[in-house]
Amino acid sequence: MKKEIKMNYKQGAMFGLDARIALAIFGALSVISGAALYSAIQKAKVTSLITEMNELGKAVDSYQLDTGVLPPFDIAAHNHMDAMELLNSSVYNWNGPYISGEQYGTTGTEVLNLKHSTYNYIGIRRMETASWGNLTIKNCTSASTPCALYIIIVEVPKSMADAIDQRIDGTLDDSNGKVRLYPAGTGWSVWMQYRPYSYQ
Repeated sequence: MKKEIKMNYKQGAMFGLDARIALAIFGALSVISGAALYSAIQKAKVTSLITEMNELGKAVDSYQLDTGVLPPFDIAAHNHMDAMELLNSSVYNWNGPYISGEQYGTTGTEVLNLKHSTYNYIGIRRMETASWGNLTIKNCTSASTPCALYIIIVEVPKSMADAIDQRIDGTLDDSNGKVRLYPAGTGWSVWMQYRPYSYQ
């Protein structure tokens, strides 16, 4: 009888050791799979933002194809395109809405942008394509200066802004390439060059 008890005790100890090893393995696998899941989620968010920016650019293209003109720019700064024209307009041959959304803000140039579901707002700008030294934005003010239309999303976390820059330009560089990053509020604004623009 005593031998039987000892044997059961040893088997129990062995089972306990096996269970601890199994738990350690499961724990390690959970950490690895959790990190992989987080990475996949971040990549999906980056892809989603880039898609949104491209969709806004395509909406501008469709507006221009139908009407023969671009949506107007603001009178004061001359570089903010009126994104609300994509939702509602009296321009001849307008056949929208070209995108869904709602107006952001109630005053100044804020009203020319669309609310963003996660961040602050999304809009369109015309800017010089030259290097933005020290993150200084260069307004498009002359037909002789190379300019482009930029899609902009405001107050994006720096890690997300960097990921977009890395995905599109293949390198992290705030002031060169198709993607430019600029501090804005509690985050960063991401400027993605959509297409060349000839100043008018």
